Amino acid sequence: MQSSIAPGGGWTLSIPRSAPRRWELFVIQHAHIDIGFTHRQETIADYQRQFIAQAVALALDPAQAARDPDSLFKFTCEGFWAVEQFLARASQQELEGLIHALRCAGTERHLSAPD
Repeated sequence: MQSSIAPGGGWTLSIPRSAPRRWELFVIQHAHIDIGFTHRQETIADYQRQFIAQAVALALDPAQAARDPDSLFKFTCEGFWAVEQFLARASQQELEGLIHALRCAGTERHLSAPD
């Protein structure tokens, strides 16, 4: 099995035809909060706001209606801090989109709680 990142940012996975086993690959959209490790807090806050906005757009995409329930878009927000950052700067339209995405039938709501 080989994977590579294309110059345009795409990702490919090549599996040889003679693979001895059948593999099932799950790709999960997930945002990880690691404040200060890679970037300053204000940069991470901006990234997290963008991640949530992108997740809302994908959840509300009309293409979701054609998917079976097991294939609906799902997004896990690792902590409520990211949601707070999003809400602090969200426009009325973004806030309404988030509420709509959370209320839509078939949309799963995942918020991890601290241990």
